[in-house]
Amino acid sequence: MTDDSFHHRLGDARAIYEGTHGMTMAELTEVTGIPSRVLAAQKRAEGWAKVVKSGQTEEAAEAVIRFNEWKMQVAEVNARDGEAMPNLAVPLHEDAVHKLLERHKAELIAPRVLSQEAIKIRHSDPNMAFQKAKLAKITAETLDILHRAERRAFGVKDDEKPGGGVVVVERT
Repeated sequence: MTDDSFHHRLGDARAIYEGTHGMTMAELTEVTGIPSRVLAAQKRAEGWAKVVKSGQTEEAAEAVIRFNEWKMQVAEVNARDGEAMPNLAVPLHEDAVHKLLERHKAELIAPRVLSQEAIKIRHSDPNMAFQKAKLAKITAETLDILHRAERRAFGVKDDEKPGGGVVVVERT
């Protein structure tokens, strides 16, 4: 599954939510198979709002049909692979998150290269070295902010554990 298809499914999810009177996020999760935390983050980020007072728009109905067709395709693939119950969330979420994290890793090369260049020229051109080091720091901090925001939008939890351990010595 491509990242594009994931974004198309998010667009369809928005159309269903906005175009179906009384549609809750829990019902949307059932219809789409997209994890609720991903849908909630997308709803906040894009400002989803209801557009109908009753019934369902034609666009929302077509999106429901597309999701049902997609679910049948996933079920067929899973049945061929020997899975009894199709897991609709995994192909959606893991594929997009994997690509997101790979892009984050690739983007971190820029501040590393800048800091290495600064170290190489620190004796020959200290002013330029300082400018490169400053740019590396700003770039790294900006990427950190952007990456954390994107991970939150996709519902990826940062497993930040405090460094080191605590040793308790009991004396009697």
